[in-house]
Amino acid sequence: MKLLSTKTVGGGVGLVAVDLLHKKEKVCKELITYFLKHYRKKGISIASLYPFRPDFYKKMGFGYGTKVNQYRIKPESLPKGDSKKNTRFLGEDDREALLECYNRLMDRTSGMIEKSDFDLQRIFDQKNRIVAYEKDGKVRGYIIFTFQPTKKNNFLMNDLVVKEFIYESREALMELMTFLHTQLDQVNDVILNTQEEYFHYLLIDPRSSTGNILPPAYHETNIQGVGIMYRVINVKGIFNIFNKHNFGNQSCNLKITARDTFLKKNEGGTIVHFEDGIPHIKEKGRWDLEIILDISDQNYVDTVNKLFMTETKPICMTLFYYNFFPKRKLIGVNV
Repeated sequence: MKLLSTKTVGGGVGLVAVDLLHKKEKVCKELITYFLKHYRKKGISIASLYPFRPDFYKKMGFGYGTKVNQYRIKPESLPKGDSKKNTRFLGEDDREALLECYNRLMDRTSGMIEKSDFDLQRIFDQKNRIVAYEKDGKVRGYIIFTFQPTKKNNFLMNDLVVKEFIYESREALMELMTFLHTQLDQVNDVILNTQEEYFHYLLIDPRSSTGNILPPAYHETNIQGVGIMYRVINVKGIFNIFNKHNFGNQSCNLKITARDTFLKKNEGGTIVHFEDGIPHIKEKGRWDLEIILDISDQNYVDTVNKLFMTETKPICMTLFYYNFFPKRKLIGVNV
């Protein structure tokens, strides 16, 4: 995954299942503890998951990632450019071109995760349609989408559901938006999930098709949800990964004392020397400030904020699947 300015390996869990007869026996806690210890032993310093209950994993030390915004908008509310001449459908033969486009965006976007062969296999499932923007022989943007009935008893009304939207340039964005706009005669709503905070500025009419009003006179534009959560499982290891990342050009000696009752091996103090933003681990010595959980010397709050401030929030488009199970209904499963 891309973590700030660095590529690193992360740990992820796709499914946690507890038998109905063994609920509330701390089975899930044991599973997650094993999961974290497993990746720590492999030398991996960060883990992520999609929670079935965010509060449950918050108690285990996981923190919230970037919220997702779901827009339900009319196609005519999307901007219509002058052309969509560079758009075309992609097929199985275009797998590599799509992957290269995704990887170029991943290289400059914190939080994004490399696509696996299984991810690509799912993308080109027959239920998906893929429209791409192509320039100079390369895919520079694409939309993965499908259709779903607006109403169960009306086969003539359909919504267009965007599963993934990638673009490398304004030109790619505008031509793909034009493609969506021109579906207005057959599409009732475009349903689009995005982690872009300011997507509503792009819309001609940002109002949601729900028509909901928030008092006194705020128009609903989208709904939001928390999803992917992250956890550092090795404090010292994470700063070794960031040995070339610039933390806000700050210079100081920082001691981070982690209290980790869930993962005892992650407890203890780590001294990090920052010189013009570049971190170096020190085994011992003096420090200027200490962070214990979320408490530190008030005189250094501004320094700490600048150390860990990032220009963009992490973006993750990868779902964690459980294709290793046979195709049968699972009862009493938390995913």
